[in-house]
Amino acid sequence: MTERHFRLWEAPDPRGVVALVHGVAEHSGRYAHVAERLSGAGYSVVTVDLLGHGRSAGWPGGVSSLDEWIADVDALLDRAGEEADGLPVFLMGHSLGALLAATHAIRNPGLVAGLVLSGTAVLAGDAYIEAAGRGEGVPAEAISRDPDVVLAYVEDPLCFHDRVTPEANALGLEAAIETNARASEITLPVLMVHGGSDMIADVEGVRDLLASLGSEDKTLQVYEGLYHEVMNEPERERVIDDVVAWLDGHVPA
Repeated sequence: MTERHFRLWEAPDPRGVVALVHGVAEHSGRYAHVAERLSGAGYSVVTVDLLGHGRSAGWPGGVSSLDEWIADVDALLDRAGEEADGLPVFLMGHSLGALLAATHAIRNPGLVAGLVLSGTAVLAGDAYIEAAGRGEGVPAEAISRDPDVVLAYVEDPLCFHDRVTPEANALGLEAAIETNARASEITLPVLMVHGGSDMIADVEGVRDLLASLGSEDKTLQVYEGLYHEVMNEPERERVIDDVVAWLDGHVPA
């Protein structure tokens, strides 16, 4: 395992760069289809495996402070900045990654052109609470309605959904508390996408978060019937198209 494992998808004629942060117990390789779509639309994508995840140090789940994950986002944005060469950089995250993106934006205002937050885990859903009560982590059956996605997730040797460490869960909660408490300090453009039937991150949490954001440019797109990983649902193309359209509206013509 390397200290930090990065991945890059270069757009041939980039209009901007997206720095993408994955969720708990998974890794950035699960977002290849998202990165390929974004790079094809003109947005280079840089990802990092968080500490304790994927091919970075500490797998599976070894992390001791929220600051360590924020440092991962720092390093990711440094890489994104190198790729950007003056182009706009957007910070995108899913679930825990959305919390880390929001927390980083709160602590470091003005560094990125906007936030794209998917399945933002500011309020735990019933399925996640029940799984935690059983001593497990992410309930695999609740990530997507696509059985192939669920099977690939369960069989992925770099995912550890059934053994999320208490430390990782506690730090995710810490990030959720900070995001909720300081949401008014986020004033940059924000797009949030969320499944209306998300049982891992309750949609009511993001509705409350939307109201608390200090940004005048903020959008919440709820997809009725979709589960937690909206970019891994059967309707994934529609969701990613919506992300691309939002990015297109936030870069110079």
